[in-house]
Amino acid sequence: MFNNWVNVVSRDEVRRIVLELIRTDEEFRLAIAGALGLEAILNELRALRQDFNAMLN
Repeated sequence: MFNNWVNVVSRDEVRRIVLELIRTDEEFRLAIAGALGLEAILNELRALRQDFNAMLN
């Protein structure tokens, strides 16, 4: 399916559209972040920061 669509629109145009959506569409941006697992990474960083702060106190 994707390959057929790419024949109509160039890969560079697809990249431009996706980057524009990431910059301008919060819902799209959050969907991409979720698909990449960024929420799990952020949660782990928060936990590490809490552990570090607990060690300092």
